[in-house]
Amino acid sequence: MDDTQTSLRIVEVQEKDLALWDAFIKSSPQGTFFHTTTWTELIAATFGRRLNRCFCLRNDQPVGGFTYLDQKKLFWNLVTPTPLFPFNAPVFYQPQDEKYQKTISRYLEISIEFDRFLRKHYDYWVLDTSALDTDLRAHIWQGAAVEPRYTYLVPLDEKGDRTENYNQTIRKKLRQADQNKVVVEETADISIIANLYQKSYLRHGLHPLLSKEMLTRFLHGANDLPQVKIYTARANGNINAFRIVLFDVDTVYDLLAGSDDDSGISSAYLVHHILGQFEQTHRKFDFMGADHPWIEQFKRGFGGRLVQGFRITGHVKFPLSLIVKMQKFR
Repeated sequence: MDDTQTSLRIVEVQEKDLALWDAFIKSSPQGTFFHTTTWTELIAATFGRRLNRCFCLRNDQPVGGFTYLDQKKLFWNLVTPTPLFPFNAPVFYQPQDEKYQKTISRYLEISIEFDRFLRKHYDYWVLDTSALDTDLRAHIWQGAAVEPRYTYLVPLDEKGDRTENYNQTIRKKLRQADQNKVVVEETADISIIANLYQKSYLRHGLHPLLSKEMLTRFLHGANDLPQVKIYTARANGNINAFRIVLFDVDTVYDLLAGSDDDSGISSAYLVHHILGQFEQTHRKFDFMGADHPWIEQFKRGFGGRLVQGFRITGHVKFPLSLIVKMQKFR
C-alpha cells in the first residue's frame, strides 16, 4: 500500500522518547548535531526560551521531525530566529531505494502538515533551512515568504595544497602571520572569549547577538561537549582573535568568532589552522553565513563554494506585521 495515502498527525515528543528523537535525527539526511537533544537543550538554557520537539507520524511511525524554540511577546506566540541554532526547519525520514518522485511527494505532504501546525499554534514563525533543503514549495503554497541566505562551504577532503585556492589577500596575511609568529591554541578560558566577542562587535559598530551573560552561559555548557572546540590566536603575547567551531559527522561549523585585530592577520591564520586540523577527518567547513558585506569578502578569500539556504517566514497579519517590520522580534 502507498503510505502517502494514510493520514499524518503531529505529536509532541515526550521525555521517554528522546532517545528515539536522537536516533531519528541521526538517520535523517537533514539531521545535524544542532537538532539533537544535547544541543537544543543547551541553546534553550542559554536564551531562556521554551524548547519544543514534534514528530510527524504516519501509522504511529515518525516520518518527519521538527524542533524549535518559541517565546511569548505581548499577546503573540512566536517562533523567532535564535543565535547558535541555525537549522530549525523540518527534517525527514528517507527510506532506502525510494523513487525520487515519491520522495518529493512525501516531503511536500509532511511540510504542509508542519505548516498547518504552525499556523494553528503561532502568530509568527521563522524557519531557517540548510543548503540541503531546496524544495520549499509547500511553504510558498501556504503563503509563507521565502528569502535566500548564503554561506561558503570550504572543501576539506581535496588533495593538494589548500592555500592554492586562497586569494592573494589571505595568502599575504598568512605570510605576515608567520613573520609575526602568530600562535594558535585551544582554550577553555570563558572570560577571554566573552570580552573579545563584545569588543569585536562594537569595533564594527554592531550590537552583539549575545549578551555577555548569555555567551557565558553558552560557553559553560559548550566546554563540556566533545563536539565543540574553542581556538584563539596569540600575537606579541596577546590573544587578539578567537573562533568556536562545532564538528558533526562530516561538516565543521563556524559558530562564533571575534577579533580586535584590525589587520585581520590573526583571524586569517586562525581559519587556516582550523581548516588544517580537520582536513583528514571531515569533508567540508561551513562558514555559517555570508550575508554581511564587511565579513563576506574575508570568508570568500578561502576558496569555498557559495551555497544558499533559506529563511521561511509565516504569514503575519496587522498589527503584528508592522511590529515585525520594525524588527521588534528579530
